[in-house]
Amino acid sequence: MKLTRILPFIIPIVLTACADNTVSESISVSDSLPITETAAPESAESDSSDASTTDSTETNSDTDYIGICGEVFEPEMFKEDSDPVLNMYLYYRTDYGYTALFDGRTYNSYDNPEKFDLDKWECTERCEAASGGYFIINKGDKIGSLTCTDAFAEYYIDEVYDNGFGLMSSSVCFEGEIEVTGYIDRYDGDEGYVEEGELHFYPDGESWQGLPVEYDSFYWTYSLKDGTLVYAPFRLSLGVISNYSALDLERDIPQGSTAHMKLVLKNLQLSYVNTNFGVYTISTATIVSAEKID
Repeated sequence: MKLTRILPFIIPIVLTACADNTVSESISVSDSLPITETAAPESAESDSSDASTTDSTETNSDTDYIGICGEVFEPEMFKEDSDPVLNMYLYYRTDYGYTALFDGRTYNSYDNPEKFDLDKWECTERCEAASGGYFIINKGDKIGSLTCTDAFAEYYIDEVYDNGFGLMSSSVCFEGEIEVTGYIDRYDGDEGYVEEGELHFYPDGESWQGLPVEYDSFYWTYSLKDGTLVYAPFRLSLGVISNYSALDLERDIPQGSTAHMKLVLKNLQLSYVNTNFGVYTISTATIVSAEKID
């Protein structure tokens, strides 16, 4: 069956992870899937972009639809979307989401210049997808110091265009704090939809290893304000600098600059959205404390 992806909108979402694959009672699953046995997404790499493409989930019969971790969805579980713009879709929302654990490294042209071709603005090393497998996470599940506070996934059936079926989004939120290091870019507000003073964080080295990442995370080459190149599977939006007047970030991160920082973060939200424009991973966190690394 050829599957289509023609969603005309982008939904912001958040993700997390859990060691046990459990599912909603309305869905039948033959066996729980341990992390090591779940299917990992194929690797991909692109320059200076958060968008990628991925195939919709395949069905295993004419009557049932198979989810990302092997869940069986019955057609009667899907309802028409109430939005008249989207009334061609049948829609189902789960009470759990999807996530993965980061098991690799990130590289940057400061610490790893041998891994970059600066003329082509790219990393010369191609890493596999950001984790060895993804899995289901439920509200209340824990990953280290993080606890899942909310999670959901959204599936669709498109009965008009080639009867496509697939994952539309996955969203997971965490409470708890983590300590990481990496680079922060401060934007001046003149770039696309980025707010003035918005802070983007890119982890360095192995500081994110063992922490959750979005479902279907891929490596990208990012270009930072000071010309540094970072090869990482994701970035975080930390909000705008005016939110952190108590931390005196104006001193460490002047407008339009990049700073190497050690951070304590909270309110981690990991998001995956599948649209007709491609796949987007949109993740956020809040700074608790920040220290500049010389």
